[in-house]
Amino acid sequence: MVSKDKVEKIKAEIDDVQIINTHDHTPPQKISMMASESYLFNSFRENAFNYNLEAAGMPAKAWVIEDFTLRKAWERLKPYIKYSKSSPYYRMFMTSCRDLLNIDYDHIDSEKKWIDLSEKVAEANRRKDWYEFVLTKKSKVETTIVVQRGLKGIKEVEREFFRAAINLDDFARSYDGGILTKLEMLFDLNVETFEDYLNLLDKAFRVAIDDGVVAVKSCQAYERAIDYEVVTAEEANRAFPPARHLLLEVQDEYPLPVPQPELIYPGTINAEYIKYLQDFTMHMILENASKYSIPVQIHTGLAPTYEYIPNVSPTLLTKLIRNHKDAKILLLHGGYPYSGEMGQMARFWPSVYVDLAWMPVGHVGYTATKRTLGEWIEYVPCFKIMWGSDTGRVEELHGAVLVIRQLLSEVLAEKVEAGWNINDALEIGRRILRENALEFYRLT
Repeated sequence: MVSKDKVEKIKAEIDDVQIINTHDHTPPQKISMMASESYLFNSFRENAFNYNLEAAGMPAKAWVIEDFTLRKAWERLKPYIKYSKSSPYYRMFMTSCRDLLNIDYDHIDSEKKWIDLSEKVAEANRRKDWYEFVLTKKSKVETTIVVQRGLKGIKEVEREFFRAAINLDDFARSYDGGILTKLEMLFDLNVETFEDYLNLLDKAFRVAIDDGVVAVKSCQAYERAIDYEVVTAEEANRAFPPARHLLLEVQDEYPLPVPQPELIYPGTINAEYIKYLQDFTMHMILENASKYSIPVQIHTGLAPTYEYIPNVSPTLLTKLIRNHKDAKILLLHGGYPYSGEMGQMARFWPSVYVDLAWMPVGHVGYTATKRTLGEWIEYVPCFKIMWGSDTGRVEELHGAVLVIRQLLSEVLAEKVEAGWNINDALEIGRRILRENALEFYRLT
């Protein structure tokens, strides 16, 4: 059993580290400053906590409230929130609010507390100095890499607090003529041939980098298995010519259903050919990433589509990684529940790095994350481990910071208790929270 004094001694050092947060979705401050009374309700709805509430029996339709009032929202939450108070997200969020807003309760167990916290957090977001207060003064986060889907979002990133990564997954959906047209307009290049399509992808990299992007993000694990076969341009092109004539519904968040191999879109594209195009595109994304020396973040592990969990195992990326050995690849979310396999990939393959993003505050939780980090530190090269909050609100980001500083301090204290030199342990801690990201994303 590690003494409390030893943990606190290490944490005093870890608390002073100016963090480089590798992965997040917090919006620009101008968006948060428009916070209404539904801000807290929407925070619960849009992030990991909604899964806990719905697992406790809350109907998904209960999130839709006409003529919203805080009283109506509480009536929807009240029967279920008491069963969800042990969830990582909820505990993190309440810890953050106690620290930032000086509330004196750990749990929302009454309408009075619900209204009190809803009003306080919305009012705080309308403050002009809220982001500076939370991110700079309280969290001690030097910069946060936020994922953007388009150039407009990249240009709106506030460099005082954030740097941008771009999600290029729409290229994997370019078999839909509507999405292909959107990409043409976004990057100002007309596409008539498959060669034009590849030039469009190349231009997307150049434009994004010129606009200050520091990484490319892929989250295709939300929609399909992440096994990317090596296919030829000819095979990929089978899905391309009909794309102009296939106009599927374009949504903002999760744009398309997962193509099933047994389905054929009438008169258009065999879904097997769609996979050819997607696989080829992902290989080209890594080829361009290598060409332009920009790292790639890849979502691995649990995703909102949990129909077949092995589809998100990082080991499925083996062919992709081995065919692009010069591309720097960061595997996100600990690959959970395949964290051991993911760690071994980083141990043996020079191009692979690992990240704990979302793990301790999402569906995985504190205990499993602590175990994973304790194992990784012993066999993954110490310059290859990083951390991102993967949150969608500034209060959540602060809560995630509080959690990772405590968790990391406990892990390091256990290593020191086992005989490690304390200075070596602290160096690893600083690397995980700061130095590794500075080097990986070339932020120095």
